[in-house]
Amino acid sequence: MNDNITIEITERYETVPLKTQWTIVIVCKGEGNYQFQAKIQEFKYGDCLLIAPGEKLALVPEYNTSCLAIILALTMEDILYYYLDHSARLLLEGFFNADHPLTAFTLEIESVEIIRNYACLLYDFKNSKLPYSMLIYQYIISAFILYLARAHHIFEPRSRQVSRKLPARLLIIEGAKHYINLNYSEDLSLSRISDFVFTNPSYLSRIFKETTGTELFSYINQVRISKARQLLADTDDLIIDIAVDCGFNNISHFNKVFKMHENMTPTQYRKKNKSNRAYT
Repeated sequence: MNDNITIEITERYETVPLKTQWTIVIVCKGEGNYQFQAKIQEFKYGDCLLIAPGEKLALVPEYNTSCLAIILALTMEDILYYYLDHSARLLLEGFFNADHPLTAFTLEIESVEIIRNYACLLYDFKNSKLPYSMLIYQYIISAFILYLARAHHIFEPRSRQVSRKLPARLLIIEGAKHYINLNYSEDLSLSRISDFVFTNPSYLSRIFKETTGTELFSYINQVRISKARQLLADTDDLIIDIAVDCGFNNISHFNKVFKMHENMTPTQYRKKNKSNRAYT
């Protein structure tokens, strides 16, 4: 797969049929035809094509023109690695469904621009030699694929027909998650989070559990423990300082929650992962 991520196609281009990797193709300029198995279909700006492992797709731009496409190959391990959230995993598992060798849908114009920004960031960090570049690259990949899966879920016609309230709920929940991820080191009360997404606390608590399968404060702990894992593995900061930086008021509570999530203490986790630090 080309390291440039964004590829200019001037003639027939075939994806590589990889046994364990999904291929994502997003058209961000031009139009033409694509061939998949025995069928030929048209493609245009904004089309997203998700190709299952072992399958091959060919793209051919309109005669005497070129097209621009974002092309990525990912394993299911890459796709699901960072997602502890139950609803996010279900969304991704439904999107990357091996029963469907090809999933095709069209992104809105604003979504294509966001995707292009993701591609630029991916290219920059993939080729960077600065510390933690690969870690940042992997997080961008995670955000990129979750954004695509959400776009497909919300805008695909059958999904819209299931519940007209679903997009509004998702906006509230995504807003709450965004606020938590930005402010995980602060004192996060239910009322504070609900104020940010302009809804009442009891409603937020209820729809968060119904939609994600996780209690709101369990999600907060998941985010905090995820941040703590990074700091334990990548820094030499004192464990008590890491606990405070991740929003825990005392070390005993931090140790208890960490062990519940990781089946080991913070000290044990640091010793286990110290030799695996990656500086790229």
